Amino acid sequence: MFQKANLSPIQTVENFKPDREKHLDPVLSWEQYHHQPTLQPRVTSCFYANLFIPPAIITNKNTMFFVSNMSQIVIEILTKTPYTLLVISKAKTKQTVESRIRKRIYGHGGGWVFTPKHFLGLGSSSAIRFVLFTLHKNGFIRRISQGIYDYPLHHDDLGTLSPNIEAVAKAIAEKQGFRIQPSGAYAANMIGLSEQVPGRVVFLTDGPSKKAKVGKLEISFRHTSLNNMFAAGTREALVVQAFKFMGRQHIDKIRLEQTKRVLKGSTRKDFEKNLKHAPEWIRSILFTLMEKEL
Repeated sequence: MFQKANLSPIQTVENFKPDREKHLDPVLSWEQYHHQPTLQPRVTSCFYANLFIPPAIITNKNTMFFVSNMSQIVIEILTKTPYTLLVISKAKTKQTVESRIRKRIYGHGGGWVFTPKHFLGLGSSSAIRFVLFTLHKNGFIRRISQGIYDYPLHHDDLGTLSPNIEAVAKAIAEKQGFRIQPSGAYAANMIGLSEQVPGRVVFLTDGPSKKAKVGKLEISFRHTSLNNMFAAGTREALVVQAFKFMGRQHIDKIRLEQTKRVLKGSTRKDFEKNLKHAPEWIRSILFTLMEKEL
C-alpha cells in the first residue's frame, strides 16, 4: 500500500523534494503550522498512500503522524512540544485519479457522454467528482446537465459540435436506472425514413416522465407501458416506433427499401421475439418485407 521515500534524518521539510522519476506526481508546495516559528521539524520518513484516507492525527510519544484530506500523503515527523503539523497543498492521489479518468476519456474518444458512474473503481466518489469538476473548469470536458458530461468533438470549420442526443439520453437513463426507446420523428429520422429534424426529441421509458435541455433542444422522456418497452434498444423496436410515426399510408416502396437495409442481419428469432407486441399491420409489413432474408 505504501512506497517509502528514503530521507536523511537531518533533512528538513524545506529541503525535501520528491524523486520525480520514482513519484510521477511531484508535491507542489508545503505549508507549515506551528506554535513557535523557531522549531524546525525533521522528516524521518515519507510514505505515499494509494488509498484515500480521511483527515487524521495520530500521536505516539514523540512521534506524530498527520494525514491531510488534501494530500493522501503520510508524513512522519519528529516533534517537540508544542507539536508541529505539515500539510500538503495538492493531492498525489487525486492527480493519479485524474490521469486514470483522462485515460478512460481518451480511450472512448471525442463525443463520449458520461457520468461519474463510468469511472467507478478509479477512485473514491468524492475524488472522481472533484476531478470531473476540475476538468470541466479547465475546459477539457463539457457539463451538459447535472452529473452529465461529454468529451466534445471539434470541427475545423464549425468549431465545437453539439453533444450527441441519443448518447446524452442514454447517459441520463443509465444514471437514473431506467431504459429508453427512441420514438416519433426522431426514430424515423434515425433510420432514414424522414428528413424532419424534430425540435423536441421523445424517448419512451419505463422510468418516470421528465424533460432535459441540451442546448436549445429539449429531450422528453415519456413513461409508457411494458409492452412498448419490451424490445427497447433493438433495431426492430426502432422500426416499429418509426412506422407508428409515419403511418401506414406513408410507408412507400422507397421507405420499405430503406427499412430493409436497416433490418439487414436480423434473424427470424429476433423478429418473433422483438415484434411480439408490435401492431399487427406493422408485423405483417415487416415479415413480408424480410421473408427472404430471415
